[in-house]
Amino acid sequence: MNHLQQNIQAITRLSSIDNEEFFEDYYLKNQPVVVENFAKEWPAIQRWDASYLSRNLNDAEIVCSQSSTNKHPDFSNIRENRYIPKSMNFDDYIKHICLASEEDIPKIAINRLLFMSGEKCDYRKHLNLDALQDDFIVPQLLPLENLELGAIWIQGQNTQSWMHFDPFENLYVQIQGKKRLLLVPPEHSCGVYYNTKRNGYCELDAFEPDHDAFPLYQSVPIYETELQAGEMLYIPIYWFHAVESLDVINVTTNWWYRPTKIQLSQPALAHTLSELVSYAAEKVGEDEKAQQKVMDAASILQELVLGPEFATLDDFYFRAKKS
Repeated sequence: MNHLQQNIQAITRLSSIDNEEFFEDYYLKNQPVVVENFAKEWPAIQRWDASYLSRNLNDAEIVCSQSSTNKHPDFSNIRENRYIPKSMNFDDYIKHICLASEEDIPKIAINRLLFMSGEKCDYRKHLNLDALQDDFIVPQLLPLENLELGAIWIQGQNTQSWMHFDPFENLYVQIQGKKRLLLVPPEHSCGVYYNTKRNGYCELDAFEPDHDAFPLYQSVPIYETELQAGEMLYIPIYWFHAVESLDVINVTTNWWYRPTKIQLSQPALAHTLSELVSYAAEKVGEDEKAQQKVMDAASILQELVLGPEFATLDDFYFRAKKS
């Protein structure tokens, strides 16, 4: 049942796009777009079924997320705001998706398999995709020098992710199956009840919202699309998004790029503040009193940035001065 009819807005769909059009009309304007023929010619579209992936990656060790429901992360079963991971080899993971009962499939079937990173990224532990490297092309719509990470996602049917944002530009390419995505602009962070309680995730269930508990969500513009194999979705930095997997096996590749610009919003400010706090804490060294002052100031400013929908200037100046 769709609870979101009154909010739905269409994401622009194009059959193809060139770099200049993408940069001028979507990247600089911070607007999502679907490019329908983006990857239709990639060999992966025809090859990457369960059997092919299992033959090539069968003994690779991966980490996937467990949940008591089809929602990920599982906020009923966490320690320190982090989902509890499960390690298994790739072949067992694929068999779980293909052979488990319909009720059990979504409870484990979510993962993130990193396979490449940019030169400035510290993370270097990747799944070896040498056997599959000719099956796809790294997107060229954004500068490769800004590449942070490349990842493959493989989910079972009915798996859903909680609404969240990423601090990177995202080129999201569907390879197998199809996915339903809900996107919300970052300036509506209050309407999706984003705060620090869930480590970057929103409080509400984006697909089946409780409007009594989260009334602001009813007035939020929700951009919805169903992504088919071969299509690419550009998810701009800090845009909130939630994903639902619709087929038996759903395979997606995505590339995160560091931004060259950001649109000011609560998520952008919150993330920037977090980075500044880490930098400040590093600069004060081992002075415990100085470190505590940094954390106290950060706590006050975080409360302001992620606080009520509206705040008076007097409140802002008072709290900022206090910090």
